[in-house]
Amino acid sequence: MRKLHVFIETSISSAKKKQGLYTNEYHFVEQYLKYILPDISAIDYDITDVGGKDKLWMFDNAMKQNTEAGETNLVIFDCDEQSTGGGYAARSCELNSLQTKLGVQFDLFLFPNNKDEGAFEDLLLNIINKKHQGVLECFEGYEMCLRGHDPNEELYETPNKKAKIYSY
Repeated sequence: MRKLHVFIETSISSAKKKQGLYTNEYHFVEQYLKYILPDISAIDYDITDVGGKDKLWMFDNAMKQNTEAGETNLVIFDCDEQSTGGGYAARSCELNSLQTKLGVQFDLFLFPNNKDEGAFEDLLLNIINKKHQGVLECFEGYEMCLRGHDPNEELYETPNKKAKIYSY
C-alpha cells in the first residue's frame, strides 16, 4: 500500500497536538480511513492540518516529496457556499489552479459530498441517526426563539453550524 498523506483544512494548535487533542474533522477523517480501509495502519497514512485554504501553498514541498516517493496526497477541504465566495465549481477551480501553480499533485475531496455546496458540518447534519433527529429539532426551536418574533429585527445572533453540531 502506498502511503497516504491527507491535508485537511482545519487548524490544530501545537499545544493541543501535544495533548493528543484534535478537531472533529481530524477524528472523522481518521475514523473514515479506518472504516473504508480496514487493513490500514497508522504508519500507512498521516493527516496534516493546514490551517485553511490560503495556507495550503506552505505544504508544497511536502507534497512534492510525497509524490517523488510514489506516495499519494489527498486534500480535503470545505466546499463552502457560493454566497461566501465558495461553491463546488469555484473551490475546485481555485484548488486545482493552485495545484498547477505550485507544481504539485493531489487528489481533491470537498465536504460535504464532493459535489454540493457546504462544509464538514453539513455532512454531519446529513448523517445524523434519525433516532436522534429530535435534538436538532429542539436546537432549531432555540434558534427561532433567539431570532425573535419580528422578522425584520433579529434580537440575538444565532449560533452557526459548528455550534449546532457541537451542541448535538
